[in-house]
Formats: sequence, C-alpha cells, structure tokens
Amino acid sequence: MNYRQYVGSEGKWDAIGAAQFCRLIELGLREHHYLLDVGCGALRAGRLFIVYLNRGRYWGIEPNEELVHAGVTHELGQTIVDAREPVFLTDDTFTLSKTGRLFNYVLLHSIWTHASKAQIAHCMTQIAMVLGPRGIAVATFRQGSKDSDAKGWTYPNCVLYRPETLAKMAKAAKLKAQFPSWSHPNRHQWMVLRK
Repeated sequence: MNYRQYVGSEGKWDAIGAAQFCRLIELGLREHHYLLDVGCGALRAGRLFIVYLNRGRYWGIEPNEELVHAGVTHELGQTIVDAREPVFLTDDTFTLSKTGRLFNYVLLHSIWTHASKAQIAHCMTQIAMVLGPRGIAVATFRQGSKDSDAKGWTYPNCVLYRPETLAKMAKAAKLKAQFPSWSHPNRHQWMVLRK
C-alpha cells in the first residue's frame, strides 16, 4: 500500500501536515495540551504533533490500522513512539467519547470531506462531549452551493457542504462555529468549533 497516496496527494504530504500543525499552534496548542486527531491515518500531521506534545498527550483515532502502522513504521519510528507514548484507537463510527477523557484540541482534517450529514452531526455531538471547557476543534470540509445527500462514508470521492448547514449542525450540538479564511494546500475550507 502506498499510504501517502491513499490519504491524498503524495506531492502535498508535507505541506498538508505542516498546515495542520501550524493552524493548531496558531490557535494556542502547546506541548502540555491533549490533542485528539480524528482520522489520524498514516500520521501525516501526527508525526509532528507526537514529537511536539508531551508524553501521552497525542491521541489518534483511525479505522484503518494499516495506515497507522505504516505511519509508525515509515514516518515516525518505534523509538519515538516508545518515548512519546501516543495513544491509538481503532474506530469507524466517530465515537470520540470512547477515549474516556477531555481534550484541549480536536483535529478532523479531511474527514468531513467524505462524511454524510448524519456522520458529521454524530461527530459534532461527540466533539461536544470530549472538548474541554476552553477547548477548540478544527475541521476541514469542501464548500459547495448545495449539500451532499450521501448516506454514508464516500471515499475516495469528496462531498460538498454549505457553511451555513455545518453552522446549524454545530449549534444543534451546542457548539459555536467560525469559518476562518486560512489557506489550505487542497483548497479545503477550515472550520473552528468551540463550546
């Protein structure tokens, strides 16, 4: 498996990982915080966060264990994993509360670009459950003039959503949504959620 191609453009691997890392640092992520990386995949950004964060502060959820294994083997190395002790969970239902803890930051990069409305709504409810009192969630999506009517996960194809639709879903989950105009290597739209 070419794990870099599996999760998107191999030529933008570093740029997309760095964009995620920089956005969270700009929002105040510091080494003592807890981060939940939803859909951590082959650790495109995870490899940066794991090295930066204190031991045990990086948590990744990913349905495809092969991708995580490839990331550990080819991007990070077992020595760093042993030293930093990241936590990896396998889940394909967006049940973030299975972590049993609160997080300062939750990252969902290129997850809602493939998810149905029902999956996103469930995910937002779960974010509200695991986000600490002053926590911040950051997600990306593809913006369109109409909302996708997909009934489930759509991969590798992408789905489109209107920002106002996602803002209403966030409000229903008791979250406040903002849509900063940050650049993105794949022209995704960024979304910031707070309690």
